[in-house]
Amino acid sequence: MELCKSSSTEKIQQLKTESKQTRKNTYAQRILRVGEIETNTFQGKEKITDFFLLFPGEQSILLNELSPAERKQTLANAKVNDNRIRVEMKLDEGQVMVDAILYKIKDGSRFVAWIEQLEAYNQLTFWVYDEKKAILVKKTGLMPELIANMFLEDNVDILPYKGTMIYSFNEDQTINVELLTWMESALENLAVKYTITLIWYGSRFIIKRERINPPETRPVQSQI
Repeated sequence: MELCKSSSTEKIQQLKTESKQTRKNTYAQRILRVGEIETNTFQGKEKITDFFLLFPGEQSILLNELSPAERKQTLANAKVNDNRIRVEMKLDEGQVMVDAILYKIKDGSRFVAWIEQLEAYNQLTFWVYDEKKAILVKKTGLMPELIANMFLEDNVDILPYKGTMIYSFNEDQTINVELLTWMESALENLAVKYTITLIWYGSRFIIKRERINPPETRPVQSQI
């Protein structure tokens, strides 16, 4: 009887010890998970590669074709620095290009501008890391409103027209915007007279509109 009681006491003590260890391990795992989330934020590593590896594949023609392991392998062949990554790859759909830049906001947070191009298809989106959900979500309200009229002469006789834009990054991290006039009947026979550049100023993009200078014409020398 005494042996049975002693065995039972030891079993209870063992269960208490295991329970305590389990709680300890669970707590440690929770801390590690939080640490991973904090490490994956752009306030942590502050590298564009973190974004590339976390980007939701269904939002990207290129990344939708790649597994997480293949994404890491792709980085080895990509043009990468801390703030920018550029990837080009041949898929069945055609040549795909992804170009992304990491921008800082005045409050210390960060967002990524993501450009993806497939043939004539071109898209610019903005993304941030949601720490609570541990996922990347689209950032709205950053893109200034652009219309085709901004690229044309100010006195051109055309109603406000949205048009189709083509986006690309410049080396100074500004965003170049071009107006696509091909197959646009509303823009037929209208010449593009202005260039548009988006410049990030810490809290918003401002629009820089510059006139395209016509080529210099030299007087024709008479031939004698």
